[in-house]
Amino acid sequence: MKPIVILLISSINFLCCSQSKSLDFQEEKDWEYFNANKSRLCETLEQCDTLDRLNLLEYSKFLDQVYSRRSKMAEDFLDKYPASVHYDEILNWYLHLYFQPMFISKDIEEDSFEFLSKFTGSVRYGSKVSSFYRTLPVDDKAINQWVEKGNDLVRRVLESEVSMGRKAEVELRLLSRDFNLAKRWYDALPKTDRESDYWSQFDKQYWGSFKLRLFELLDKYPDYEPLADYILSLLEDTLKKRSPILVESYTELFIAKTAEQTLFEKGVGIKLLNKKLKTQLEAREVLNRRNASEPIKMDLIGLDGSKISLSQLMGKVVLIDFWSIRCAPCIKEMPHVADLYKKYREQGFEVVGIVAEGDDARERVLQIIKKQGAIWLQHMDRGAMSNISYHNLYNIYALPEVWLLDKNGKVVDKNARGTRLEPLIKEYLSK
Repeated sequence: MKPIVILLISSINFLCCSQSKSLDFQEEKDWEYFNANKSRLCETLEQCDTLDRLNLLEYSKFLDQVYSRRSKMAEDFLDKYPASVHYDEILNWYLHLYFQPMFISKDIEEDSFEFLSKFTGSVRYGSKVSSFYRTLPVDDKAINQWVEKGNDLVRRVLESEVSMGRKAEVELRLLSRDFNLAKRWYDALPKTDRESDYWSQFDKQYWGSFKLRLFELLDKYPDYEPLADYILSLLEDTLKKRSPILVESYTELFIAKTAEQTLFEKGVGIKLLNKKLKTQLEAREVLNRRNASEPIKMDLIGLDGSKISLSQLMGKVVLIDFWSIRCAPCIKEMPHVADLYKKYREQGFEVVGIVAEGDDARERVLQIIKKQGAIWLQHMDRGAMSNISYHNLYNIYALPEVWLLDKNGKVVDKNARGTRLEPLIKEYLSK
């Protein structure tokens, strides 16, 4: 080959490889930027300090800007790098609740603006401000475009050659996105006790489409185990707070659905859901029959696979710490509990932690307990090895919640934290 040809080929190869490296480098830079900003709420310390002083309209507009920026950042990455190794993770984030804009209309009529501006103070959610969210104008065009964009991104995955597990994951994420939108409108509706029959019928119609979509996913992905945990969490947590009667009928329907022989034999996800629903139902029935003076019963599994029952801890004073990786006060309290654990452990004081999340939060839990010095058993409440969600069973929706059990296994305090904890430990160790 003549030298000039070799030189030309070398130049082409160099140009090609340089462009590839440049593209890879830019992709990684964009990924790092996304990773650094995906959870950021405010840009500066001063901005963060002013959040609590904003009225509800200002605060809502601020959140709308933050979530819109996150959503656009994810959308741009997905469109720019469709073959990226980070594509799946960013798509998951794009469908996440904290990437869901509020779609507040830029045009607010004067009388509505005056009404919305009256909501001051620290109350951001709940019945006291439900009229605020019903009055807040929504940009219908923007929300439709955002929904359709998400549908299109999911459609691309479903039409690709990825695994069935990945397809199941992205369809479940899409359903979760739609469910979060439905919750937003539902939670702003006022209710009174006298309207129970009306709301019972309303709930059947409002949530019925999600039940049918979940049935379809069970038929389509019978081996996908996370679907079982999602359905259980949906019934026992999200819907239970909104429509307890509906949850009872849905639980029976899902038990019957997963018990169908043709479906039951299809996959492990179906069997897991059937088992968990039955176990949770039985546990609730036992709890309803339980005398208040009887000891609490729990079977717990640690992160290392170790098993322990509260019955084995009879004779000790036990602290049960219900917590979540998203509960900052829970995490902040851990070093204080760790100090008391070291001080009183030899005298018969024991601690167990019950984490609200499932196995996908395992690494984050390990990071937290290592940093905070929480060396006691941690049970993943919605993990694959957990047949019962104790947060759901005991209707624990607000955290922190910390129970102290006396030596007979009876709950003697349900707010055993802070400066109250050590005197309580001393009191019940001495009895």
